[in-house]
Amino acid sequence: MNAYLSLLRTPGVARIIAAQLTARFPGGMLSLGFLLHMQHIFGSYGAAGLVLAATSVGQAVSGPLTSRWMGQWGMRPVLLLTTSICTLSLLTVALVPLPLVGYMIAGLIAGLSYPPVQPAVRTIYPKLVNSRQLTPLFSLDASAQEIIWIAGPVVVTFVATQISTTVGILVSVVFLVGGGLWFVLSPEVGRVRIPRSRRKLGSVLTRGPVLLTTLVGFLL
Repeated sequence: MNAYLSLLRTPGVARIIAAQLTARFPGGMLSLGFLLHMQHIFGSYGAAGLVLAATSVGQAVSGPLTSRWMGQWGMRPVLLLTTSICTLSLLTVALVPLPLVGYMIAGLIAGLSYPPVQPAVRTIYPKLVNSRQLTPLFSLDASAQEIIWIAGPVVVTFVATQISTTVGILVSVVFLVGGGLWFVLSPEVGRVRIPRSRRKLGSVLTRGPVLLTTLVGFLL
């Protein structure tokens, strides 16, 4: 406990942890929020599943790409661009009447443009603390992010059932924009640059252990 308290007193650590958790909070809300919203519109969990599948495919595809883009163009431009596009996509899902295919396309775009906050923050952490504090910092981060997966579904379910499914998604947008701006405008983000990758995209999968881990993770 003393190690964690010491970490939080380190300049910038508490701010970055709080900002990135807020920015990533929609990660624990959107799947259930989309499910409830699509079921409300179409009366079908099958339709909701198609929208969720499109969103998940978008996130899976964009992860490696946006991380590389941050190395090429910098964290702030990529985070601002993805946050803007993702926000517009979520607002479309929440507010615009569309056929099922339209919602699937909007969900796909939302997944493709989901802000890469987690890769960014994992690059920042080693610059904030010394090597002795790095392991406790990652441990603290792993524990803190459980808030996303515990509180996020509770919040979106409560709002969607007690107010409306539209408002449930809009609350996610508030966290996405508010937390995203808080994180992007943090001074620590401006001080760190992700090294530009010189390898071809996907070349890491030629390593057996990496490929095996990826396949196991996919099956989970």
